[in-house]
Amino acid sequence: MKTTLEIKRLNAINAFNKADENGKKLLKDLFGSNTFNLNYKDIKSYEDACAFLGKEPVDFEELNDTLENNGFEPLPEHEIAYKKLEIIAKALNFGWCPNWADFDECKYYPWFDIKKETPAGVGGAGNGAALGVSVLDSGCVASYSLSDADYGGALASKNREIAIYFGNQFAEIWKSYLLPLR
Repeated sequence: MKTTLEIKRLNAINAFNKADENGKKLLKDLFGSNTFNLNYKDIKSYEDACAFLGKEPVDFEELNDTLENNGFEPLPEHEIAYKKLEIIAKALNFGWCPNWADFDECKYYPWFDIKKETPAGVGGAGNGAALGVSVLDSGCVASYSLSDADYGGALASKNREIAIYFGNQFAEIWKSYLLPLR
């Protein structure tokens, strides 16, 4: 019998988030309080975001195979990217949801510079023409109409720092969403 058990930190955090007060106390006693002080920068992948939320990551390749085998069109890459970004946004925001009825609450999105050449740290699109996405900054969007193009309410961040991290860390997924290959 093993004398040591290993558990991923995000799995422990997921258990902590689902536990009642007694369970939370037990987990803090076992792992220490600092284990449950998650920083959004600890979420580095779609799989990390799923683990934090207690969801099984979707195998989109398998899903598309199933769709095709049953006579349906597979999900295009930009729709898969949006679904991943939506999960990642939920995890990065630690459950915060934008209140679109609150005109005083800011919602933040990364701003991108889309270029024909590939920016440092971002790979090419793979279709012969190099396309890149780099994060310039983040902007606050209130609940009224502005003259900009936003990406959808589910992709909002609760502050500027998270929005910039969201854009930089997940640039490849954002690129698939913003620059769909047709």
